[in-house]
Amino acid sequence: MRVSGLTGVVAAAGGGITAFAVKRDGTVWSWGSNWLGALGNGSDCECASNVPGQVVDIGGAVDVGSHGYGGLVLDNAGRVWGWGSNQNGELGTQPSGSRPRPGLIPGLAGVTALGDGGQALVPRP
Repeated sequence: MRVSGLTGVVAAAGGGITAFAVKRDGTVWSWGSNWLGALGNGSDCECASNVPGQVVDIGGAVDVGSHGYGGLVLDNAGRVWGWGSNQNGELGTQPSGSRPRPGLIPGLAGVTALGDGGQALVPRP
């Protein structure tokens, strides 16, 4: 399926409410529901978009995944960034409501790929 406005896509992932794509230039794009900050655009509005928008504060992305109500990105330095729901500690910190902008997942380094785990995402060393 083609998504209008997206070219040069090298990785993509879809979750329960949001979809993500990494472009050749290392930027990350999202569309769908922004419930719990799932779009990663810095907004906490409970809104939706059928037009891809750029995920903020991320560069050098090489892989992307979804953790149900948000996204995770692997960058070219082997670090993992996450946003969206953190109700169950999905973002590697004590459970809290949500994070509408990407932040580094603590304790992960040297990751080479992301594997989809449904409500969680599994980094591969």
